[in-house]
This record gives sequence, C-alpha cells and structure tokens, in this order.
Amino acid sequence: MKLIVGLGNPGRTYAHTRHNVGFDVLDILAKRHDTKILRRQCHSLLGSYEHLAENIILAKPQTFMNNSGLAVGELARKYNLQPSDIVVIYDDMDLPPGKIRIRPQGYLADIRECNQLSNICTQMNFRELELELENKAKL
Repeated sequence: MKLIVGLGNPGRTYAHTRHNVGFDVLDILAKRHDTKILRRQCHSLLGSYEHLAENIILAKPQTFMNNSGLAVGELARKYNLQPSDIVVIYDDMDLPPGKIRIRPQGYLADIRECNQLSNICTQMNFRELELELENKAKL
C-alpha cells in the first residue's frame, strides 16, 4: 500500500490556486484511474485505486497546510505505513514556474506551512514531489 498526499487548503477560496497544486495533481490522478476522492477519514478526503497489484491511497488533508501533519500522521498509523510508502506533493515557490523537483527524502521543514508535518515525520524517509506550475493546464 502507498499513500500519495496532495497538500493544499480546503475550500472554494483556495481551489485551483498555486498553493493547492497538490490537490490538483490528486484530482488528475483520480480521474486517470477512474476514482473519486470523497471518503472522509483521518481529517482527509480519500480515494484509492489499484496499480500493479498495489493499493494506492490518495489523500487531501482537510486541516489546512499548517496542520497537515495531523492528517498524514493519522493515515500512516491507521494503514501501518512506512515512511517510504508516503509521497507528499506540494507547491514550492522557490522553483521557477513549470518545474518539478522530486526528492527521495523529505525536506518539509524548509516550508514554513509544513512545520507540523515535518515535526510528525521527523526522521521519516518519505518521498516528496515539489511542483511549481504556471497554470493548471501545465499538469
């Protein structure tokens, strides 16, 4: 089982903004794998699909960016996930528009809004996918 977390802020005010690119990427994954992200659990909206005989969970924490660690920590415990089973997708304002950075280990402490997630995941070897996109059409 793998957990793909798309970070963002819930609500229409933040929908499809630069800060919510994690949510947008999960919407694209859900559409491509014919699933919906609707189930509420562990302070998140969840969806799932199977890929190469492995269950993939898509999670959109509903706790706002600064409290996303609460949701990710609960999901990791509930599903008994190892840090290497978790991928976190979020925007990185330091990247030029249209660029993607994939890190094999987490560096969320670099992002002010992710301090709680970083603290919960301290010493965790989760993967990160950082995105900075010009607009949704680039996904």
